[in-house]
Amino acid sequence: MIDKIIPLDRERWQGHVLEFRYTAHNYYDVEITQGPGGFNVSFVKKPFDTPYVANSKDKLFQHWNEDIKAWGIVEGDKLVAVIETAIEEWCNRLWVTELWIDDAYHRMGIGTALMDIAVKRAKDENRRAVVLETQTCNEVAIDFYLAYGLSLTGFDACCYGNSDVQKKEVRIEFGLLLDEQPQKIFTPCYQGVGESEIAELTMHEHICKNAIKDKISRGEIYGAYDGDKLIGWLRYSLFWDMVPFMNMLQIFPEYRGKGVGRQLVEFWEGEMKARGHKQVMTSTQQNEDAQHFYNKLGYVAVGGFAQALSALTEESYELILMKELG
Repeated sequence: MIDKIIPLDRERWQGHVLEFRYTAHNYYDVEITQGPGGFNVSFVKKPFDTPYVANSKDKLFQHWNEDIKAWGIVEGDKLVAVIETAIEEWCNRLWVTELWIDDAYHRMGIGTALMDIAVKRAKDENRRAVVLETQTCNEVAIDFYLAYGLSLTGFDACCYGNSDVQKKEVRIEFGLLLDEQPQKIFTPCYQGVGESEIAELTMHEHICKNAIKDKISRGEIYGAYDGDKLIGWLRYSLFWDMVPFMNMLQIFPEYRGKGVGRQLVEFWEGEMKARGHKQVMTSTQQNEDAQHFYNKLGYVAVGGFAQALSALTEESYELILMKELG
């Protein structure tokens, strides 16, 4: 889908209404105290008593924003994803004024690709920072921005009203400081692996060269790349000839902990959903930390089996995990 991102014409899309909907289970509680020595501010993640459901609307190309540029994905006549950027000229910052993706197009890597476009604009125009706002109750957005590499840059405790703190809806700002961080460590891209990677995969894989070549020919290996460099891959097959089953997820050590594995899995899930699959599966040993990684991505245990017939231990028990593709 990310190859369908195009610049949006202002005349065509000005005033287009975006409907934002999300459900949050946690929020960041803001506490501000003042003492003789100064001020203390804390943001502590806490659970809502009941899930918080948010609904709001906004419009594209509002007249008060300066030098607006927007990019998005249009399916037929329907806008399904968009990022809008504007310039704060007096302080040389680029604002992400809108980032919206239709629910049906989540977890396809579109948000990351749109943010990459905003950062590129900022760098091309020599802006010193990319900044944006969300609310302390929007935990999904906050998690995404932190995973992308943004940091907390500020907040406004009375932006929307005088009881924002009590309502648990405080404006919170995140930014990427481009003078201090001239560029991301890398900008990964995700795509099918070609035969040129066979030698690299053979060095690290558990299956033989001919099997790897066969998997590549069937489009069953996806790679993560830093430029032209392969930095990780995902291999899958079809369980019962029907359900996509992830057999291998491998990220090179120097690229771990940077969100590459998560984004590669989400890219694969998007590809499988586009092909009409309703579920995906994978497995891991019960004693491995990988199961927690998959749990965070929405996978749940649906069964398992013992690899060793002689004894049932955590080391020998393979846990089967499944995820419904909404």
